[in-house]
Amino acid sequence: MRDIRLSSLRICLEVLRRQNLTAAAQALNMTQSAVSKNVQQVESQLGVPLFRRSKEGVVPHDNARIFLSRIAKGIGTIDTAIEELVDAQGAGTLRIVAPPIIAQRFLIPFHHDLVSRHPDLELVFRVRTAPGQRYADTDAEIFFNGGGTTPHGSQWLIGDRFWVVAHPSVVAADATLEDVVSYPLLQHVKVETAWFQLAERLGVSLAATRFHYYEQYGLIVDAALQSLGVAIVPHFLVRDAVRAGQLRQIGGEINFPEMGYHYHLVRHEKLAVSRKFFLWLREITAAHA
Repeated sequence: MRDIRLSSLRICLEVLRRQNLTAAAQALNMTQSAVSKNVQQVESQLGVPLFRRSKEGVVPHDNARIFLSRIAKGIGTIDTAIEELVDAQGAGTLRIVAPPIIAQRFLIPFHHDLVSRHPDLELVFRVRTAPGQRYADTDAEIFFNGGGTTPHGSQWLIGDRFWVVAHPSVVAADATLEDVVSYPLLQHVKVETAWFQLAERLGVSLAATRFHYYEQYGLIVDAALQSLGVAIVPHFLVRDAVRAGQLRQIGGEINFPEMGYHYHLVRHEKLAVSRKFFLWLREITAAHA
């Protein structure tokens, strides 16, 4: 019997859905080389090629399409069996990788509430310090999507409503969104499209605008508080500072439906305990954002 890893078969199914290694890698939050290596390993173990590579992407062979459709049904049966088994338990450890701002705003301040509601759930979280960082024992992750493809099955959490803000000493009280192009703009390196989408909506050019680049929203908020420029950030991060007069909101609220923080379950055997945590986190973020 060929010992083919279930995780590798899941990767092959994603390649079948996308018919493109790059798109599959983005959906799975993996590198393209890792996806390709898994597909090649399955093909080697089967002794049969599954896909034909081309410049346009990958095309499944007819027999591979039939084979993978049967595998999809089998994996569905496995996932259902795991879910039914662990739903009766719902206890255990959940290892989360999260951005610093989510840990600072929600996971640390409200951890006591999670413990009181779910004493049978142990949350172990690491703060992500590099984009795409994941550990071998990661059960689930929280990540910011700046407009790209999200992994299959990811659930939106918070952060699609943005405010443009600056220190009151930087912009006048009557400043408009069209005026901000004349100021230094604080740019998140993973959300490069936000300012440009806004400029396109307003019909203004950013050709002569200066940008200051940051890797975390927490740093962008700090920079705005220190009068270093104008920031565009999820509103829940600056709501209190605006109310306190520390920052000034420019214009109205801006919605970017494709952006925001998402939750993604990595290990499906953690489905029940993950559901408990996600429902709690969604309630906390809704109440305190």
